[in-house]
Amino acid sequence: MKPHESIEKACALLRDHWPTCKDWTEDQLLNWVGFFNRHRQCAVVMDGDECVGFGAVRFLRDQSHAKDVFQNDVEGHIAWVEMVVGTIPMALPTLMVALIECVRRIGAKVTLLGGQDIKTKRVRLYPFERYASLVLEGRVNRKD
Repeated sequence: MKPHESIEKACALLRDHWPTCKDWTEDQLLNWVGFFNRHRQCAVVMDGDECVGFGAVRFLRDQSHAKDVFQNDVEGHIAWVEMVVGTIPMALPTLMVALIECVRRIGAKVTLLGGQDIKTKRVRLYPFERYASLVLEGRVNRKD
């Protein structure tokens, strides 16, 4: 089955802007994005026909599970932002709002929002509701 055009374009965006997948085959990347898409745990931002943003979140019981990119437990209390990639200024805040809504829809037990900075490798965990309220109020808007 052929993936939806927006998923193919999201894969192309990731290939160009997310170093983690630079050495993956096309099938590996499509399968990985498809994993998030099947679980409705991703967001794609399109600007006309161009994909300008992609983000994905998964759920963990423990931060140590983050190393396995397919670890996903909707009963987990950590919403782990796997990645947020945007090429235009409004893509990142749009993705964060979409991922917050995804977490609220799926992760009833979530108390923390976390992720690892792709550049520094630093892991950060925040109280979920506090971070979500800041995002939804427009007070968190990362551009880096």
